[in-house]
Amino acid sequence: MGAKLVLVDLSGSPKTLGTLAVAGLYVDARQVGSMARVVVRSQPHLNWVYPDYYRSPAASASENRAIAARSTIDDWLPHYQLDTGGTHTEGRLVNCDQVSHAQTYSGTAMLTVLSVDLAKTLGTGDPVTVAADGDTVYGTGTSLYIADDHQSRMYPLPKPTPDVPGSPPRVPT
Repeated sequence: MGAKLVLVDLSGSPKTLGTLAVAGLYVDARQVGSMARVVVRSQPHLNWVYPDYYRSPAASASENRAIAARSTIDDWLPHYQLDTGGTHTEGRLVNCDQVSHAQTYSGTAMLTVLSVDLAKTLGTGDPVTVAADGDTVYGTGTSLYIADDHQSRMYPLPKPTPDVPGSPPRVPT
């Protein structure tokens, strides 16, 4: 599990009331009153291949299509583990029919907004999930916005330099 929410009672001696671990990365959160909105980004659990010195972009794309075709829904949907009041539960955070998506492709990640009322018992956060990438969160008293620049998770591969000794050969694209 990646992101973990820990609800702590600080009214006296600190006491942990519950923990919610979600498969994914914490993006950001906003709070209005006792309601916290926590944004988590999860990726499919697949062993993607990437272009490198020996694998062309076309070969990578072909292999990745085969990997996706062999995957199951559990490879794609975010999961959780909840510990509260001495009880442990775990499973899918959302089901497939609860995932929304944009009309046009906007990434392979799942953005999940968890709504946690800090004055109540910790639960799974009444999740709302969208199949999209996002990295910037804006909030007002009544709205939450998540934006993506489509750049922040792209890491360019270094280009081989043929005239440098020891540099790997170029792969035709």
